[in-house]
Amino acid sequence: MLIHGVGRLGGNYDKFVTEIVKQFANSPIPAFGVSIFAHMIPYLETAIGLLLTLGLATRLASVAGGLLMVSLIFGMGTLQKWDIVGTQMIYVLFYFLLLFVIEWNRYSVDGWLRKRRGV
Repeated sequence: MLIHGVGRLGGNYDKFVTEIVKQFANSPIPAFGVSIFAHMIPYLETAIGLLLTLGLATRLASVAGGLLMVSLIFGMGTLQKWDIVGTQMIYVLFYFLLLFVIEWNRYSVDGWLRKRRGV
C-alpha cells in the first residue's frame, strides 16, 4: 500500500488519475465520482500503508485498508476485470488476517503505547 501511494504521488499522480477516469469512461459509475475517488486513492494508500508499516492505529488502518479494497473490487467488478478482482481479494485476506492477529501486535508503536499504559 505504502509503495503504491508514494509511487503514485511521486510524479505519476496526474497520469494515474487520468488513466483511471479513462478506464471507467464506459462504466455505470459517474465520471465525477471516479475522478474524486481516483484523486483520493494515492493519499489513502500512503496513509494506510504508513500506519501499517509503523504499527500505529493498526486496527483503524486495517479496517480502512479493507474498505478501500472493497471499493476497488466494486469498481473492477463493474468493469468485469476479474483477474484484478482476484488480486485485490488477496489484499482483503491480508487485512482480515491483520485484524485476526491484532492482539499479538507487540512489536509496533501500538504495542509500545499499550505497554506504556499498562494495558
